Amino acid sequence: MPVFISAVSGKGGAGKTTAVILVAGEYALQGRRVLLIDADGRQNLHEWWKRCEAKDNMPDGIDLVTAARQDTIQQVLDAEASKYDVVIMD
Repeated sequence: MPVFISAVSGKGGAGKTTAVILVAGEYALQGRRVLLIDADGRQNLHEWWKRCEAKDNMPDGIDLVTAARQDTIQQVLDAEASKYDVVIMD
């Protein structure tokens, strides 16, 4: 059973995405498989991921899924969560 973490804030610019990236990195450095779910309509986490791809600097042990709707989030959790040690939703 994975550890589930969710970062929530009604205010943009609160540092939520940055915190998610840092926490995911720490878990990955410990050898844990991390799934990031970008559930934020602004998709800042997805934009960070695209910048990593463009620089050929993808993080090891971390995967990203973009799922901004509740039904899509549930589908991702049902299908993917058991494959990971940690699931973090932004």
